[in-house]
Amino acid sequence: MPVYHESITKTDVSKASGGEVVLPPRDLGTMPRRVLTFACAGGTGKLGLADAKVQLGPTADGPWLDESLTGTGIPTLGAGQAAAYRMDKADRWLRVLAQGGEGEGKTDLTVYLDAVD
Repeated sequence: MPVYHESITKTDVSKASGGEVVLPPRDLGTMPRRVLTFACAGGTGKLGLADAKVQLGPTADGPWLDESLTGTGIPTLGAGQAAAYRMDKADRWLRVLAQGGEGEGKTDLTVYLDAVD
């Protein structure tokens, strides 16, 4: 059974609207069982997220379609918080965008990606 695991930490996530790519496009083939875990660093001078997006597409260049994160709490995670998002879609390509929270300080985000065939 093929398994894929990766974690990426992006420091100083931009506060620009629209967000920036935190997890660049990943080719997950047809592995339908996927879990993305978002973890914002906590501590002095750390901020949460103002927005986050999980996007799926047929190629590395898109077109990208947003997954609905409504009800997951992920788009507005606070500093020191974590949340998981489980999906069962087999779209070949996946990427994650995020926008840092408002205020003085920085947003550091770690995204863990696990997929199983």
